[in-house]
Amino acid sequence: MSITYQKILKHKKADPKKRFTFFQNIEKPEKEDKLIIYIDERGFALDILRRRGHTLKGERSSGKHD
Repeated sequence: MSITYQKILKHKKADPKKRFTFFQNIEKPEKEDKLIIYIDERGFALDILRRRGHTLKGERSSGKHD
């Protein structure tokens, strides 16, 4: 028998009623052809070293760090 570590899909603070209300409110602007803009205010560093990249299967991914 082996034990695996898996991601829990439902957050303990998730509230189904609030989620339903959120999606109802999101539908209103979409029906009126209005844009919804999300702003991420967490911040991020542009100078981080990326150790992985996307490439076609079988090809090597390469890049450079400025």
